[in-house]
Amino acid sequence: MPTSHVFYKEIAWMNGQNIARGWSDGTFRPYEPVRRDQMAAFLFRYDQQK
Repeated sequence: MPTSHVFYKEIAWMNGQNIARGWSDGTFRPYEPVRRDQMAAFLFRYDQQK
């Protein structure tokens, strides 16, 4: 995704913290809806960092 995207910093942070890993092809798709299982994984990975 371009560095000019409005949520680039947030997505880059989530990736850097190993919370969001992107799609299997290594891309991030900021306009795709987040499914319930994906959000649960994000929250679980974030919680494990404490």
